[in-house]
Amino acid sequence: MIEINKWEEKQLRKTIPNLCVARTGKSKKAKRGKIYAEPTRKVLSTLKRIREVDYIN
Repeated sequence: MIEINKWEEKQLRKTIPNLCVARTGKSKKAKRGKIYAEPTRKVLSTLKRIREVDYIN
């Protein structure tokens, strides 16, 4: 799974409405939950365009 932020998720959903994500930190003690996306080819290529980088590590 690849970590994305809230803004990136919003952008990804514009192109991939049925984006598969896993969320952590749902408890009250958790300050900030993290979002992980399923690293399919379409997700990675879209992320590249969003982040404006050559590769996703």
